[in-house]
Amino acid sequence: MEPVRVTIYGLFPRTRKRYVIDSLIGLGTLAAMFSAWFPLWPILRDKIEIGRLRLEPSVLPVWMQVTVVVLEVLPWILLATALFKCLEMYLVLRCFARKEAERPRQGTGPTPGGPA
Repeated sequence: MEPVRVTIYGLFPRTRKRYVIDSLIGLGTLAAMFSAWFPLWPILRDKIEIGRLRLEPSVLPVWMQVTVVVLEVLPWILLATALFKCLEMYLVLRCFARKEAERPRQGTGPTPGGPA
C-alpha cells in the first residue's frame, strides 16, 4: 500500500516521514542560527560601534544600517519563525492523521460486482 501524501502549500507532495525530516532540518537550522548569533553579535556590535551609528546615521551606508537593525532583532525573528513552523507542523500532522484515518474506510465497503 502506498504511503499517504499531503501537499504542502499546494506545491510539494510529501509523505509523513519526509515532512518530519524536512521540518526537523528547518528547526535545526533555526537553532544553529541562534547559536551562532548569541556569542558573535555582541563582538560584531562593539566593532562597528553601534552607539556612534545611532548618533550619526550617515557613518555607515544604508544597507549596513539595515543589516545592523536586522541583526539586533534577529532572535525575535527566529522565535517568530520557529512558532510559525510549529503551528504549521501541528496543522500538517493533523492532516496526515485525518487522511490515514480515512484510508481503511475506503477499502471496507462492498466490492462492485461481488456477491450480494
